[in-house]
Amino acid sequence: MSSAPLGGFRTNLQTVTENVTATTCAWPVRDESASLRNISIPLAVIASIFVAARLVARIPVLTGSSFKADDWMILASWALAMAFTILLAMLSYSGLGRNVWTLTPHDITKTLQLFTALEKVYIPCIWFTKISILLLYLRLFPDPKLRRNIKIGLGLCSITVFALFWACVFKCWPISFAWNYWDGEHKGKCTSEAAQGWANSFLNMFADIVVLLLPLPTIWKLNLSTEKRMAIMAMFSVGLL
Repeated sequence: MSSAPLGGFRTNLQTVTENVTATTCAWPVRDESASLRNISIPLAVIASIFVAARLVARIPVLTGSSFKADDWMILASWALAMAFTILLAMLSYSGLGRNVWTLTPHDITKTLQLFTALEKVYIPCIWFTKISILLLYLRLFPDPKLRRNIKIGLGLCSITVFALFWACVFKCWPISFAWNYWDGEHKGKCTSEAAQGWANSFLNMFADIVVLLLPLPTIWKLNLSTEKRMAIMAMFSVGLL
């Protein structure tokens, strides 16, 4: 008994037949692969500039400062983001963004392999960013109650990224079924791709909101004018946009 993620099987014969039919009937060909690169690469460059500026400000020789735990964590997140961008570019060349009937069986398998790798990179990338922010809070705020909540948040984020990552790794068994299922010639089992995606999205959004709002009550209690407190709170809340 085998089950397929992402909506079922296609045989090699189906793919070849559909390709011949589409070519003969002059079906319009959709190709959005270039747009994937045109969006992801500039965003990766912008992210790199901001991370570089942050790290330069931490160079001991230049500033007398030093790298902290939050800096190392954002560096790890940046490295994963670069890997994500490279994989996305590779995906755009292998078949992502194009009609499936224009792809060879080899292209389909390769695209699913790369997409599987992309998922494994994406999950720690987004959660390492949250952990970096929490580590920054831990360095900035001395309030005992807030620091306790930050540490709880760090623990929950660490558990969540660990659970989501390994759930993604073993979403199919055997693991290779994640990219071999499509032809109907391999046996295996997969968990629900939709359920896993919704769970990841919900936890990600919920954690984003909590992390961004966490320091605001403490900031509001600072012995500053209302205008200054509002300005600081707005600065910490920019991520909500």
